[in-house]
Amino acid sequence: MRTIAATAFLLSLFPIGVIAATANVINQAEISMIVSGHARFGQAGRVEGISFDQESKIPIDVKALIRGKAAQWLIESESSSNAGFNATPEKVALTARIVGHRQTNGDVAIRIKSIHFGPLNPGVELKSENFTKPVYPSALASTNAAGTVYLLAQLSSQGEVLQVVPEQVNLYVMGEDARMREVRDLFASSAVLAAQRWKFEVKESTSVDSITVRIPIEYVAPGGRRLAYGQWETYMPGPRTNAPWLPSMQEGADEADTVASHSLQIIGERSARRQILGEG
Repeated sequence: MRTIAATAFLLSLFPIGVIAATANVINQAEISMIVSGHARFGQAGRVEGISFDQESKIPIDVKALIRGKAAQWLIESESSSNAGFNATPEKVALTARIVGHRQTNGDVAIRIKSIHFGPLNPGVELKSENFTKPVYPSALASTNAAGTVYLLAQLSSQGEVLQVVPEQVNLYVMGEDARMREVRDLFASSAVLAAQRWKFEVKESTSVDSITVRIPIEYVAPGGRRLAYGQWETYMPGPRTNAPWLPSMQEGADEADTVASHSLQIIGERSARRQILGEG
């Protein structure tokens, strides 16, 4: 765990807005960012290097945290675990969510909340054919509220949406619990309504009845804008909902909100598995 200047924390608490937050809510708030890049592997699946997308935009402390932790990782392909680490590719894409919390002494401790490697072999390509952009809820027009809805959608082999649930709704504003639940429900309802109309092009090499994807949908108030890549923002993660058609162990609870914007994650795809040296 590393620490950063308290100034960065305080400035990040109000990038977009506050919805009736009390001092207690503010004290519990965290800041976060998602960064992406690639991990380079060496002998026996050990990470030899990390490269970042748009590296100059990422804070030095964040890069140092990830590179420092990476030295303790062993990576293997889930599809080749019986064959040993020799089957691990030399380079794999990664996304990581970094979270910071203000400590009692005023310092801000940052940590890696979750990290996702892969896919090693996508297997399935998805392309939206009929994409209806979700509508920002009119009831929130005066709040300047912003957030991300992480959807789990079950698709048929023809790319039709069979079922969809809002897995998690993160907010980038602060408020009392009841108010934030209301905002989350409005964002979730809007996202589900839009997703039910979507159609995807599914390209696959194996026959399956359905495919489940995780899709992040961002909401920003009309006239507002999200912070740029590599900047801290208020982080108020919402509770997680299970998809009734998926075994819970497949859903990747720790990685639910690690999917980068304007991308998707295929649930159950071949990915990479991380082990911490000394922990088995």
